[in-house]
Amino acid sequence: AYLNKIRPDMKLTERNPYMKSRMDQEKVCEDAADENFSTCVLELPYIFGTQPGRKPVWTVLIEQIQGMDKLPFTLYPKGGTAMLTCRQVGQVIAGAAENKAGKTGFEAIPIGMYNMTWPEFLDIVFAARGMAGRKIVTVAPWMMRMGMGKIVKDYKNRGIESGMDPMQLPDIMDYNLFIDKKYCLELGVEEDDIKAAITDSIKVSQAAFEGKVKLLEMKGE
Repeated sequence: AYLNKIRPDMKLTERNPYMKSRMDQEKVCEDAADENFSTCVLELPYIFGTQPGRKPVWTVLIEQIQGMDKLPFTLYPKGGTAMLTCRQVGQVIAGAAENKAGKTGFEAIPIGMYNMTWPEFLDIVFAARGMAGRKIVTVAPWMMRMGMGKIVKDYKNRGIESGMDPMQLPDIMDYNLFIDKKYCLELGVEEDDIKAAITDSIKVSQAAFEGKVKLLEMKGE
């Protein structure tokens, strides 16, 4: 939702059902607010940390990059993202609830405590996988798009409607989607060890990908 607001020129809701659904959800919350009732949407970025017994979403990343492990380098976009830890998500939720107490109206707050480029993030990922110092080669959107055609064809053959437009994803991942942590600090969020949280997430994701542990899937059971 945050990217859609700061980059209206990308027309994200027109091409990405997932982003449209997020904006629709936000509108529902906004419409529910009035002079007697307050609502708040926390625009959360990537979250790191583990939930006992549940498969992390980062198994998808492991699946994406392991195919390049035999190469002398890994190809990846040069953009970046905001992030925070599971502990900090709890803090920001509590802070937002306390902040809205006694207030009315609607508020959407962009959330993020740390900003990393994808290469910086992958340095931590590969260290967690026992491949510290792995060379990362960044690619331009047009190069990434060349490899997305196969995915588009696969989705079509399987009758899958993707939540994200595979042909616009390269442009999104090329962008540094960074968020000022001042919003989190105002809600009482404290510093945490993001590197340790990423490392824990990746180690569990790698074990799940290799079938070494049995975990609940990301979808609801």
